[in-house]
Amino acid sequence: MLARKFFPRTRTTILIAMSICMPMFAAHSFASSPVEKTLHRFSGFPDGSYPETALVADKAGNLYGTTLGGGSDAACSCGTVFELSPPANPSGAWSETVLYSFKGNPTDGAQPYGTLIFDKQSNLYGTTVTAGEVNGTGTVFELSPPANPGGAWTETLLYNFPPDQSQGAQPSGKLAFEGVGNLYGTTLVGGTSPSHTPFAGGGGTVFQLKPPATPGGAWTEKLLYTFGSVANGGLNPIAGVSFHAGALYGTTAEGGSGSLGTVFQLVPKNGSWTESILYNFTGSNGANPNGTLVLDDAGNLYGITNRKRQAVFAFARALTQLAGMPADAVALPFDKLTVGELSTLLRAEVGEHADE
Repeated sequence: MLARKFFPRTRTTILIAMSICMPMFAAHSFASSPVEKTLHRFSGFPDGSYPETALVADKAGNLYGTTLGGGSDAACSCGTVFELSPPANPSGAWSETVLYSFKGNPTDGAQPYGTLIFDKQSNLYGTTVTAGEVNGTGTVFELSPPANPGGAWTETLLYNFPPDQSQGAQPSGKLAFEGVGNLYGTTLVGGTSPSHTPFAGGGGTVFQLKPPATPGGAWTEKLLYTFGSVANGGLNPIAGVSFHAGALYGTTAEGGSGSLGTVFQLVPKNGSWTESILYNFTGSNGANPNGTLVLDDAGNLYGITNRKRQAVFAFARALTQLAGMPADAVALPFDKLTVGELSTLLRAEVGEHADE
């Protein structure tokens, strides 16, 4: 069952874009109010419902995303992957195409949650938080574009998380590629049985998926870390991870010394991965971070929190300085962001085609 307490509820099934003229911004404030434009209104069936995560754009300007519910099977309502194509005329309507409707148990995943990512061949990758097999606890999937325009996209399940939750359960958040093609991601719950969790089972995991040596082979999953393994560590990662210089960076929605979430770093050493807490949220600078961290060109980290003063936070230190050190988080109201900081956040929330 989907742990809804960790997933922000969408109060509308309308996809909205903010039309922003970047050159008109003052250095530290908005020169004019953003203009809201509705690009698409979801209908549920056979369309999707509850689009709750960020979009990713291809080089032609098409937008791709997921919905938690809806799809071609009303009895399942297992969610969709969709594409929105811009109009030829700027004043025209965007057109939506459902690329894939999930089928659920026992052969497919259900409820996709997490920003999609591209590889160099324009394949899409993502996660579903439920299903995958009988009593399954989520999947990692790949969607491949058709050979001919207008054809059907092809789904491949790369990994089914087992019912015993030993490798994690409810994978969510944005996946991350590294240079040799391995995928990294997080699960909200599950893992091994650490001693520092307030509930039965693990507090979530970070996992790796290694591609097969030959096309068509099976991907190999490896459990890298279970949260709750150390006192005052993070719990329940919901937003995925970012990969930089051999280390993984991410957030947990709960845990930490303030029990309101953390920013963490995982570094490999002697065959295992070690968690370092870079920041503990206490409420004054937000709480329960639920967005994927993003890096700017200077190596600063940016993210968002979900509760207790919703805020954008930034770590104004380079990652080379962050490693193994505590860091200070600064809440930045949107009207105080610089053009560069705002551009960074927009790239995070409306992702760009991957070039890994």
